[in-house]
Amino acid sequence: IPDGIDLFFEQVIDGLAEIDFNEILGTAGLILHAEFSDLATAYLGISVHKELHTILQIRADSPANIAGLSAGDELVSIDGQAFNSLTECLVSKLPGQVIRVEYRRAGELHTLSVLLTSSPQTVFTLQKSEAINSKQQQVYHEWLNTR
Repeated sequence: IPDGIDLFFEQVIDGLAEIDFNEILGTAGLILHAEFSDLATAYLGISVHKELHTILQIRADSPANIAGLSAGDELVSIDGQAFNSLTECLVSKLPGQVIRVEYRRAGELHTLSVLLTSSPQTVFTLQKSEAINSKQQQVYHEWLNTR
């Protein structure tokens, strides 16, 4: 982390600098591993309000955004079927499948086709270093509240 909270906010929070998690976790003798993969589940790339089915967030590179959906759109049906849960609705779909999405924008009903992709996933794991010194051991136990 950059010296000083102001510099941290300027570079990391407001800027584009990334946090070196392994440097931080290394003080406790831990190593962060990240594995990137695509799951064999259908991916739309949005988060919706559970009850209103209004799009709250949409990823810029998502199938939904590419097809023309926007935050604020209210999903009405997928493939002509109303749904209670978007997640449950997508379970039966496959990457590469085209779905028909009916949605409401500014009070008007629209329909468009969306090509689903594979759901991207990053799996993070923490591993304790093999060679850990006494200071790292102390920090490790303090963080995890173990002795």
